[in-house]
Amino acid sequence: MLPDIPTASWWVIDVGAAAAFWALMVPWVPKPKARRQMSAVPLAGVPTMLGAYWAKGYTASSILALYALILIALVVAVRPFRQPLAKMIAKDEAAGRDIRDRRLRDGPRGMAVWLIFVLAAVVVVSVILLQGEASRDPFTW
Repeated sequence: MLPDIPTASWWVIDVGAAAAFWALMVPWVPKPKARRQMSAVPLAGVPTMLGAYWAKGYTASSILALYALILIALVVAVRPFRQPLAKMIAKDEAAGRDIRDRRLRDGPRGMAVWLIFVLAAVVVVSVILLQGEASRDPFTW
């Protein structure tokens, strides 16, 4: 059920989604180490998407659509909580703790519910997008 958009257009959409991620997510991160980690998120998604492309046999358009969907969902999920998260990151780095040691319940109030809602929406949209898309030989480009 993927929209009839050419693969080249999906590449443009993905570059735009990555640029939006970097513009909206990276600047508010207070510490350089955390900012570098946040900057790497779109780049880390590339090997994951390539692996899904080759292993599962999805079309290039469907994988590119998922990549854009995931980047946009990350922005939508985290952006409303950027100020409290920035304070948490700054406090943890000043104390020498790793932000990854925190639990979701340590985050801002309502964040867990919002993240679950966004995750459920991404799963539903992904299933709709990928319905009937695995129709090519995974060993050919």
